[in-house]
Parts: sequence; C-alpha cells; structure tokens
Amino acid sequence: METLTKGTEKQRAYLQQLLQTGQVPPESDRPDFEDLEQAVQILEEIARESGKTRSLELTARMFAKQHPALATLFAEQEQGKPVDLNLNTPDIPPLPSEIYIAPEVGEGACRWLHEYEVFSRTWSPRGYKHFHTAVGIWLLSVIAARRVVIPLGDNYTPLFIALVAPTTQYAKSTTAKIAQKVLKAAGLSWLLAPDIMTPQKMMSNMAGSLPRGYEDMEPEEQVIAQLKYAFSGQIGWFYDEFGQHLDSMMQQNGAMSDFKGILRRMDDCADTASYDTITRGLEEIKKPYMALLASMTPADARPHAGRGAKFWRDGFFARFAFVTPPAASNDDSEARFPIGRMTVPMSLTQPLVKWHQRLGIPKVEFIQKTNKQGDVIETKVKRGELPENVCQVDEDVAKAFYDYLFALMRIVRDSQFEDLAGNYGRLPAKALRIAGLFASLENDGHIQMCHWAKAREITEVWRKCLHILYAQINMDDESLSDQAERKLLQIIERLTERFKIPPTVRDIRMYFKRYDSAILREKLNALVAVGTLIELREGKKSRYQIVND
Repeated sequence: METLTKGTEKQRAYLQQLLQTGQVPPESDRPDFEDLEQAVQILEEIARESGKTRSLELTARMFAKQHPALATLFAEQEQGKPVDLNLNTPDIPPLPSEIYIAPEVGEGACRWLHEYEVFSRTWSPRGYKHFHTAVGIWLLSVIAARRVVIPLGDNYTPLFIALVAPTTQYAKSTTAKIAQKVLKAAGLSWLLAPDIMTPQKMMSNMAGSLPRGYEDMEPEEQVIAQLKYAFSGQIGWFYDEFGQHLDSMMQQNGAMSDFKGILRRMDDCADTASYDTITRGLEEIKKPYMALLASMTPADARPHAGRGAKFWRDGFFARFAFVTPPAASNDDSEARFPIGRMTVPMSLTQPLVKWHQRLGIPKVEFIQKTNKQGDVIETKVKRGELPENVCQVDEDVAKAFYDYLFALMRIVRDSQFEDLAGNYGRLPAKALRIAGLFASLENDGHIQMCHWAKAREITEVWRKCLHILYAQINMDDESLSDQAERKLLQIIERLTERFKIPPTVRDIRMYFKRYDSAILREKLNALVAVGTLIELREGKKSRYQIVND
C-alpha cells in the first residue's frame, strides 16, 4: 500500500497547483512522490498536452479511488476552500475574493435538507449528487405556497428548477419521485397539480372551485377538496419529459403556446392573474404562485437553447435554475438500491407538517341561501385571505445579497455571456428565496448569514451547471464525435509511448469512463474499419495500434 512519509505538505501543494491551474509547476518545486510517482506523472502529461483542469480532475478522481494515499492529499483543503474534483468547467469566472464565504459558515443552515439529501441518496443511489439538493429545495418551495415573504423587494419563494441530464444515467425521475413520496407521507400531496394539463385548464384550476359531486364525497375527501380550493392559486408542479413541453410551447397558435407567458407571471408573483375565454369567461387567480420541477435531456433542450435562442433572451429560461452534471461525472452509476421497501421517516415529515400549519391555512366558509320553507337553494363558497409570514433579514445578509448581485452584474458586463445575462441577474433572488425557506422552516423566519451562505453555495453550483448545460447544448453532434475520436487517438498514442505496447480496451477505458466497454469497442472497431487503427489479437484480448502514414 502506498505511503506518504516525506514532504507531505510539499506534495499536497504541488498537486493542488497542478489541478487548479492545469499547468505543471516548476521542476524545482517538484517533491518525490515515491509509490505514487506513476500516477502523478500521468497527471503531469495530461497537463502538458491539454492544460484542461477538468480532464485533470476527472483523472485525479479515478486515481484517488485506486490510491488511498493520493485520495488523502486530494481531500485536503487550501485556505479553507475544498478541492473540488467533481464540478469544474472552463470559462466560469469566479466571484471576487472579497466576497468569499467559507463553506463552514453555511453548516447547519437547514438540518432538514441535510437529512433529506441523505435519504434521497439512499433511495436514488444513481442520482446526480446535486439533484438531491435541488429536489429537496423544490419540495420546500411547494409547501411554502406563497406564505413566506422576504422584505427585500417583497420576494416570495417560488422556484423553477430543471434537472437536465442524459436519459437513464442520472436517475432524474427516480430522484424527483422521492420528494413526491415525502409530500404524500406528510399528507401534503394535494399541493401538487396534475402531471399534464393545458394552460387553459391550469388557469381554471388555479382560479379555484370545489369539484363536482362535492356533496357526495366522503368527509375525508371533502377535507382534501377544501384544502385544494384554499390553495388553488398556489401549486407545485412536477413535469417529467419537459422537453416535449418546450416543443409544444414553440408551436405558434398551439394548445401549449400560452404557457410561456403564464410561467413567467407565476414566478413574478403578482397579486392577481386573470384569464378570459369565450367558453368560461373571465377567471381570476388570487395570489398566483408556482414551484416547478422539470426534467429533460440536453438533446431536448438543444433545439430551443442554442446561441442567441429566444428563450435565453426573453426571460423564460432566466427564471429556471438548471442542474446539469458534467459529462462523465456520475461516480454512482453502478450504485445499488437498498433491499426492502422505502419508508419515509417521521423526522422528515413532522417538520414539514408543523411548518405548514405554522404558516397558516386560509379559511373556507360555506354560505347557504334558503327559501321560505328552509330549503337550501344556493350555496356559495368563500375563501379567506392567504396568510403571509414576513421574514426578518439581518443587515449583513442584505449587504451580502447586493454584493453578490453587483458581482454577477460585473461578470456579465465584462464577459461574452449575453445569452446567460438573465440567469445571472436572477441568481441572487434565487439565493434569497432559498435562504428564506431555510429560515422559515427552522429559525422562525430570521434569515441569518448561515442561511445566506448555504443558499449562495447552492446557487453557485447552479451557476456552474448553467455553463455546463450551455456548453453541452451548443456543441453539435459532429463536433462531439470528432472530439471523442481525437481524444481516443491521443490516448492510444500516449499509452503506447509510455508502456511500449499498444493498449487494450481496458487500458483505454480508464480515460473514457463515459462509455462502457461494448460501446468503446464499437468506436475502436469503426476506426479499424476505416484504416486508422490496427487490431492486434492476443488470445481473447485485442490491442489497438495507430496506423502510421
């Protein structure tokens, strides 16, 4: 087993500089890595050839699993900042150092969210790690139902979150359904809207009415119907396969085209929203509010999210937090479900139920009109006002909010991120909403720096994810294929030079974790077929050699 006994601090500093800059430090600064020498030399070669920090970090993460001593070095922190081997993409400007917040400031900001993340990872083990956090926050946004007010621009707490990842690999739907099960276990699933509905039906539902046949319902069903009516204008919505929804919205005069404007208004939280149709007349939604969770693939988004696309520029995508994994980032792709049926613990449901009750429930009154004989000839339903719980915002939190806002505005001004300007401009408000949810749930609505620190940490992950998504959807299929082919040939050439023998599929796959062995073999065989590679058989193994001109 590898050991680190000499110059550990120098080794750590050398590796941190290598990973963070993508450049090999001066030879004079290089310590002896003893048993880890071969792994470090490979990292140095990658730095010399590409200089890409993301490639270095993916390789480092792979080596860390093989070499415990190396993992110890990577786990250390420099100046209070963790070395992030999982989420690093190029061309993402950092925040100014003067507004840096140490991660420990946000520790304990929301104990419930931490427990939810652990529970979600257990029962959706293949889910991308940041999906669990995002879905838990969406669940809180659903329950808040416009009853939490942040007195900094009169912010409410609606959140639109989109989980964007290739189909199957990152368990988007499985991760989202855990939140739905938690809501059901807490007796709050009635806050969710139907899975699929037209814009007209959504507006009609949100205007509110008791269902037909209410009088014939069982008492328990009547209670749920009254609650739905009381909160008819405030809904949670999970829309799986949201890419199909985008396609429908883009069809001129299509049945779904009105959703673009409706969703924008839901996020803005105006006092009322009205909708007039020939068949139903004028319908008015009081205190409209929506917490939306969507899932789709980068391929779904690509037709609508290219450079200069309307959705970036008209404020529609700006209202979404996109949570997107980097390519080849799912370390849990072979993780397994626990044995047994999932049971939602009361430690997750009880805080939600108590919070919902503490926020307040509008009263529903039935006013009956009778004739002279005492017979009921008309029943009207009156809904009370939606309660509002105003948070208290500390002065240092307000200052941090504006520091973050102005820093992001300067980044946009000094960069070429015109398409992403709207998303950047709304990130501080999203962070404030998240902080408000944390404080309302566990701190009597008092937003302190710990809540802001944790919320901003989350929105900074979302900012990185935004760039990841934008890069993925703006790289066409041909470019992806050409890039993979070039990298494949570079890896074969490098491995052949290092070990003086052409590599096997297993050797090559160390650098192509995104492909399983069968797919990688297909790509190699395709290069053999066109004469770029030669396949050398060694019993059951094959080695692949580049054909020299």
